[in-house]
Amino acid sequence: MTFEAVLIAAKVGNTKAHSALIELYFPLIAKSSFLNSRYDEDLEQEFIELLMKCVRSFDPDKYL
Repeated sequence: MTFEAVLIAAKVGNTKAHSALIELYFPLIAKSSFLNSRYDEDLEQEFIELLMKCVRSFDPDKYL
């Protein structure tokens, strides 16, 4: 499945597509989830929620 297909599937609520996007971006999320030199799980969750918010607001007609 292409990235575009996964993105569109996630936008319409496909949980497997959500998981695939989180897995794809998790290294970046994990790298960014440090606060004061300590890993912050709450910050990790915030980044995941932000990713899903961006997916929901994505307009494929505008970008694909």
